[in-house]
Amino acid sequence: MLANSVPKNFLRPDLLVPVPLHKSTQSRRGFNPSVEIARTLADRWSISLDTRNCFRTRNTAVQKSLGPKDRAENMCGAFRIKKDFQGERIAIVDDVVTSGATVSEIAREIVARGAGSIEVISIARTSICTH
Repeated sequence: MLANSVPKNFLRPDLLVPVPLHKSTQSRRGFNPSVEIARTLADRWSISLDTRNCFRTRNTAVQKSLGPKDRAENMCGAFRIKKDFQGERIAIVDDVVTSGATVSEIAREIVARGAGSIEVISIARTSICTH
């Protein structure tokens, strides 16, 4: 359904990069929702999916109970990119975006490795409840 809801003038990315889980979280859950979403989009759009280039450097605290500033600090330095991008259009795929701290940190790393542009694709956007 997500792949069908994209506007016709949407410039498809060259590569989809799902938000990685830490190894321990991946092992506990048995799957990564962002990878499953990205896999469906890659198949539907006939574009590449890269699940091995971006990885977590450490297991971060659960973001749910953190405010925006703490979320950004929690994600700072939490991701690394293994290889360079050659001006490619990259789409970061996440299941839910709240503060944007996770995708912003990944985007920072991807830009540093030579991406031409970055988009973020998610199935949900939420806000932080402060009361």
